[in-house]
Amino acid sequence: MSPQSNYSKFFCKCSQEFQSFSEFLIHLKDSHQIEQVNYSEILAQRNDSKIEIKFYWHLSCQCGHKFSSSLCNADLKIHSDKKQIELVKKYYLQCLKCGQIAKFDREKLLNKFLKQRIKQILIYSFYEEKFSRFNGERSGKVLKDHKQDLCEKCQQLKRYCGDE
Repeated sequence: MSPQSNYSKFFCKCSQEFQSFSEFLIHLKDSHQIEQVNYSEILAQRNDSKIEIKFYWHLSCQCGHKFSSSLCNADLKIHSDKKQIELVKKYYLQCLKCGQIAKFDREKLLNKFLKQRIKQILIYSFYEEKFSRFNGERSGKVLKDHKQDLCEKCQQLKRYCGDE
């Protein structure tokens, strides 16, 4: 198992952990009695909403420097008419060693993961009554020694991006 897969796991509010979004959906049916997730209805409820998400991921720089366990940010938008979630922006980090913009490792996997995480968040919101008794959602991601001057989102906000 690659270290990357540690960051692309899915955690249910009931504290169960899953290797894939498909496993999470099976869990919803088996453990939370959500037979069929109606994405059209869920997306329609949040049409044209912009959702910000924090996540951990690995990045690499052209100079060879690797970032592991980096706190990152992305903005996504809901389009119910197209039945899709659009990845609007991923905020990049500058390399500590050379100052260049680092690239996300396995970017296609990351893009898929972000859209699935938004679906998961929307499911929790739509089925709020089923999940209200659980406190297991992992939130408030804070990375020790986060370098604000290297973070595109921090620079845009002119403050620490984790304060939102």
